[in-house]
Amino acid sequence: MTLAALVADGYDEHQKTLVLTLQQYGVVTIGSEYGWSTLEFFATHKPHLLICGYGGNSAMRDGWTPWVIAQKVLGEHAVARPYMVLLDGFPDKRKRVLSYEFGYDEYVGKPIELSALLVWVHRARERAESEAAKKEQGSK
Repeated sequence: MTLAALVADGYDEHQKTLVLTLQQYGVVTIGSEYGWSTLEFFATHKPHLLICGYGGNSAMRDGWTPWVIAQKVLGEHAVARPYMVLLDGFPDKRKRVLSYEFGYDEYVGKPIELSALLVWVHRARERAESEAAKKEQGSK
C-alpha cells in the first residue's frame, strides 16, 4: 500500500520541511498553504495522514483554523478518515482540548522529533490497512 499524506501549514518553511521529509520515507506527500486548497487536495488525493500546522491566530494563509479544516474533512470524508495530527507552535491546554473535540488524533507542540513523524506514518498506515480490510470483507 502506498501511503499518502497532506501537510497543511501556512508557514512555507515548516510545510516544505515536513513534505520533503515524508517523501524521503516513501510517503506520497502534498503541501498546502490555504484552507480551500487543503480540502481540494484532500478530495482528489484521499490522504491517509493529515498534518495541520498552527502557529498563531490561524493555520493557513487564508485564515482557516485547524478546527475548520478538521470539521470540513471529517464532515465530507468521514468514510475514509485520515490519521490527523495538529502541530502547534504555541501549545496550550485549551487548544489541546479543542483539537481532540474536533477529531484530531494527536496534538503536539513544535518542534517535533523525526521519530514522532515516523510514528504518525505508522499509525496512518495501520488505519488505512484496517479500513481496506473492512471494505474488502464487506464486499464479499
